[in-house]
Amino acid sequence: MKRTSFTVVLLLLLSSVGAAQMFSADVERRRTNIPREKPLFRFGVSPVNFDFTGNPANVPANRRFDLERTAVNLAFESPGLTISALFSNRITGNDDDNIFQLQLALGNGFRLNRNRTVQLSIPFGLKSDFTTAGGGNLEDTFNLTSIGLFSGASVAVRLRDAVVFRNEFVPSYGFSNAAGGFFGGSFFGINGKSRLTFLSLIGDRNISIGYDFVSNSFDIEDDEFDYDLTAHVFTIGISL
Repeated sequence: MKRTSFTVVLLLLLSSVGAAQMFSADVERRRTNIPREKPLFRFGVSPVNFDFTGNPANVPANRRFDLERTAVNLAFESPGLTISALFSNRITGNDDDNIFQLQLALGNGFRLNRNRTVQLSIPFGLKSDFTTAGGGNLEDTFNLTSIGLFSGASVAVRLRDAVVFRNEFVPSYGFSNAAGGFFGGSFFGINGKSRLTFLSLIGDRNISIGYDFVSNSFDIEDDEFDYDLTAHVFTIGISL
């Protein structure tokens, strides 16, 4: 009788272990099959304002670079690296003048929670810009480089297994210098992002609809190189 009871208990234990292993494997399989966010190539258009913010009495009109144009945006976007080019020139049908900004951001994010549905994080890193403007009736070309640090807030909401809505607000601050300038100065930037991403929408490709708000304020050598650049970028992206 004891031997029979022992055998029954042993069989029950073995079946429980087997069921647990099967359940664990099933959970792991489902986790593996959940679509993931991936690096994206993005294309977009944007109205761009480049406004002189110094004292007009100190800088004649033919040496100011005020522009208001529609620009094209091309970008590569991944969690640790973003490269973005915003430009309006002859290629985009603008024959009067041109503006170009190349932006590189290297960074990471500090996760604040482990919730799968709502993820909160603090992005931080290093940002570098190169901005140029000129052409038309201007006597010169504006060339500016800047480098600084950024940090902000990010929230991502997984609406379903295959849909992610993400918002970011990231200020930045650093050093700027303009070609022809001697002492240099500072810049303050704000980058806001909204992304609605459909995971594995076309085969294993992710499709993302997005909006970026870009604001850079340059304060260099009194009035001569004081400008604000503002852009509202509407983009669509596809994963690699």
